[in-house]
Amino acid sequence: MIRVPCLLMHPGRPGRWLRGRLLIGPATVEWKGGTRAGAALSLPAGLRQVGMRSPSLREAMKFNGGARIVECESAEGAVLIAVLPNELGHVLGALSRAA
Repeated sequence: MIRVPCLLMHPGRPGRWLRGRLLIGPATVEWKGGTRAGAALSLPAGLRQVGMRSPSLREAMKFNGGARIVECESAEGAVLIAVLPNELGHVLGALSRAA
């Protein structure tokens, strides 16, 4: 299992970046929150990538400006995953398998 450190913006906690890890297995992708706010959340059903972008200036002040933000859609709404470029391949591969 691969553990990818990332930040997640979940529709259950809008407007708030949550620290944690994506746990990527051969056939699964799970969210493991690193704080109490994100611990009770799980990745929404039907998660699929719809885009990718660099952080906005405001976002870059909160976390690493070199990160990439993977934009996803799900049954619950929009999900954003901020990840460093060296971990991006793991996340994109896992999302393509999950879709």
